[in-house]
Formats: sequence, C-alpha cells, structure tokens
Amino acid sequence: MFKIEETGGKYDQTRYCFVTTPNEQTQLLLDDLTDLESKLSNKLNKNVKIDYKIDPVIGTSEDIENGRTKLEKIRKENNWDYLINITDLPYIEKGKTLKYLLKDNIMTIFIPALGFFNLKNKQLSMLEDFLKNDILNKENPTTNRLKLIIGMTLLNKPWKGVGNFKTIISLAFATGTYISIFSMPWELSVVYSKTRLTILSLLAIIGMIIWLIYAHKLWEKKSRVTDEKYRSIYNLTTFFTLLITTVIIYSINVILLTVSISLFVPIELFFESTSANNDSIISYSLRLVWFVASLSILAGAFGSTVEDENKIRFITYSYRQNYRYNMIKKEQEEQDND
Repeated sequence: MFKIEETGGKYDQTRYCFVTTPNEQTQLLLDDLTDLESKLSNKLNKNVKIDYKIDPVIGTSEDIENGRTKLEKIRKENNWDYLINITDLPYIEKGKTLKYLLKDNIMTIFIPALGFFNLKNKQLSMLEDFLKNDILNKENPTTNRLKLIIGMTLLNKPWKGVGNFKTIISLAFATGTYISIFSMPWELSVVYSKTRLTILSLLAIIGMIIWLIYAHKLWEKKSRVTDEKYRSIYNLTTFFTLLITTVIIYSINVILLTVSISLFVPIELFFESTSANNDSIISYSLRLVWFVASLSILAGAFGSTVEDENKIRFITYSYRQNYRYNMIKKEQEEQDND
C-alpha cells in the first residue's frame, strides 16, 4: 500500500507499504526494495519510497470481503490513498478465478492465480499498471482452475515438507532392507513384468497418499466455514501436494535401497535362488530395488502416525489458512476484551 504526498500541486513522492502474507512467494517484491524503488522511480518519473509489513490480514478466501473492511481501516488510519495487499489466497467471484481485486482504493493480488513462472515480474507489471491507472482500463484477468491448483500446490512447497516425514523414510528404508534379504521378493521381482511393477508403484504411492489423508484428517469435509468451491480446490491441492511429497520420498527410498541391496544381496546367491538370467545383473538388481521400494513405502506410510501431526497438516492449504483465520480471530477477541 502507498501514500501519495502532494507538494505544490504536483506529486512529489509516492510512498509504498506492501502488506503481504507470511509466504516466500508473496514477498518476492520485497527481496530487493532498493532495486524496486529505483525501477518504479524511473518508470513512473517519481520519487518512490517503499515500506512493507508482513501480516496475514485475511485468514481465508471466504473472509476476503470482510477482511477488506480491516484493510480499509488500516488505509484510513495511516492516511494512505491506496493500499496493496499481496496474498497467497485464491479468490473466485461469479465463477471466475481472479488474479487481482480492485475496489474502493484497495488492490489485492492473488498469487496462486498468477501461475508458477516469473511471479515477481507479473506482480511488478500489475503494480506499474495500477500506479499509472492503466489497470482501470483493462479487463480483470482470470485464470483456469488447473493453473490455480498448480500455483497453490507450488506455494505449499511440497519438497520442503519432506523433512516432516523422516519416520516414513527411515521405516520404509528399514522395511525394504529387511525384505530384500529373503529369496521370495527376489523371485517375484524377476517374474513381474515392467507393467506390473509400474502398477505396484502407482498403488504404493496412491495408497500412501490415501493413508496420510485418512490418518491425519487432511481432507476437508463439508462445513459452514468453507465454501464448496474453495473446499474442492483445497482438497485437490492437498492431493497434489502429497503426490509430489510422496514421489520425492519414494525416490529417496529407491536411492537408499539401491545402496543397501548392492551391499547386502549377494549377486551369486540371487541368481542361484531365482530364474534370472546372468546376462542382466544390473537390470535384475534395479527390478529388485523397484519391487522392494514399492512394498516398503506402504509400511513407511503407517509410520507417519508417530510424526508431528501439526507439521504434516501445515503443508496443506486449508489447514494453514484456517490456522491464520483462528489466529486473526483470537487477536480480534483480545482487542475487544481490552
């Protein structure tokens, strides 16, 4: 948000203060404030000074309209002409997924709707159009639901959530190492076709996702708090977030088991105990890793029940937004009591 100070009938300085949610992607414009000040000053031919504030402000997508009342209050208290809020919330109006919302001198930019490439440049372009009033002459851009879900999934940073599943990784690795010393998995890995091994992998990954959703109550059910259109988006985002996380965990398990099996499974004994052809040592070794990794990942999923549940839930969009919503509600109650 920013304030325009008028001197001698001319705009002397444009003062900004972005209000962003606590998320790396929403704070891209804040990475280099000096550089941003210089760019805007040159393009707008004005002296630009930037301040910023990191604050959830709005808890959930359903609360955006009510949250704008709070933003308007902030704008008036600070005597700002305009206010720009950058949030990681999605927003749907009349069936359309909006990239920004501009009402009553308040602009809210919805990062998930911007896609997943060049987010900083897209935000900067919107900001420039807004400051030059060009944005008022343009139709509010929209995006499709798939692009929105992909954007929300990437904002969840599923690759960072892997650290919350250390028990799954360790248990899957231990189970896989134990299974790999028996001859039955050896023979099964030989006789299974690549198609069957692929199906087994998919079943293991999907099975792990379903178990995680069930065990940690990650699927948002129908309620008065969440609108149907947002609930379906949150749930799909949760699924894709867990899908990426599970694939990464599966890949880590494959790497660990490759080392383990190469150390603990004697090649000579493997070929003596199975119908494998001696000419394809590497191929059969990889097939054994493939087979064992798929079996062990399901065992690892059951170990997720001993993980920190809040950490696992926090990688999902709906839980994080509800957490902010409750935090804001608590702050408001404390202010009312004071």
